[in-house]
Amino acid sequence: VIIPYTASHFPQYIYDTETGLYARYQFKGDKHIDGTTGEQLSVKNVLILFTDISLIPGDTAGRLTVGTVGSGQGYYITNGKRKVVNWSREGKTSTMHLEYRNGDELILNSGKTFICVVDDSVAGKINFEYSW
Repeated sequence: VIIPYTASHFPQYIYDTETGLYARYQFKGDKHIDGTTGEQLSVKNVLILFTDISLIPGDTAGRLTVGTVGSGQGYYITNGKRKVVNWSREGKTSTMHLEYRNGDELILNSGKTFICVVDDSVAGKINFEYSW
């Protein structure tokens, strides 16, 4: 899976059928290394959630506002497969609710999860068929 946040930032999650984990790469295929352990980041689950992301008006530092209240769609990626999911959150201090399109609650597989929050405009640009 490649998620093109920008032209220079497009992390890749490469599935390893032997371990059942997704190894994370960044930039131009460089391994994403954990600064504490020195090991490459790898996770069981990848969540990609779509929302509105925009520059904060008048902010000279280029900071962003990220919509985390309301609802949207996304993908749950695990065990070499992907499913469309819906997310919702009533308020800034509320818990986020995740469910499959049919309304069943999403229960993540045990293991580490990487959550990617991306702008709605990225949805059609994600490459799910990427291979080394």
